[in-house]
Amino acid sequence: MAENAVLLERVKRSGMRGSLEEFRGRRVAFHGAEVIFTAADGKDLREIVADPSAVEQLTGSAVKRLTTLKTRFDITPFVCFEGDLRAQENENPTFFLRCWGNRDIFSAQRKIGQQMQKALEGVGIYCVASPGYASMQCGYFASRMKAPWDVSLVVGMHYDLLVWDCPLVMYAVDEDGRGLLVELSQVIKDMGLKTRDQFIVATNVYSSMPKGTDLQKVLDTIAGNGGRRR
Repeated sequence: MAENAVLLERVKRSGMRGSLEEFRGRRVAFHGAEVIFTAADGKDLREIVADPSAVEQLTGSAVKRLTTLKTRFDITPFVCFEGDLRAQENENPTFFLRCWGNRDIFSAQRKIGQQMQKALEGVGIYCVASPGYASMQCGYFASRMKAPWDVSLVVGMHYDLLVWDCPLVMYAVDEDGRGLLVELSQVIKDMGLKTRDQFIVATNVYSSMPKGTDLQKVLDTIAGNGGRRR
């Protein structure tokens, strides 16, 4: 899955070390891409999806990881997969917008997700096949849902989890449950912005601009700082 590396790196600068231990007894959402790519461990999804045994191995790795984290930290995990993972006669091309040209990788991700969803639900881990962006679905559960469906944390790999109003996101969670904890309010403050709306505008504008554009200039303009650098 393609990612805007500059925006991702910038939001991570606001993070601090955290642990799933801090969320013991709570509901934690996992973005499906994070689950799949972590289990793939750097392997090309396009090659994995062509080999049923490789898909089975990857799925087993993902199930083991989530069940281990569930037991060790007493969390209630559930996974938000991207796009409708159920078989469709015609795939909706809008599901591929966020791939930025990596249609084959995203297609492989969705096919792997079909098998993974069945396996996770088989061990009691609830999954959502979001009709669109999984990041948006994660944001809905994290900021708008009421108990018992609300979540205290989202584990993911994309910057747009924050754009979709996830208050707390943890990146790069290791086998010991440690990762980089990023708080949306701190990201907005560190970027020199005042509101979430400014943050949304800044990320949308920057992600649509040519590669090499100065992010700080975009932030200063939107914040109304007249292009002054910090």
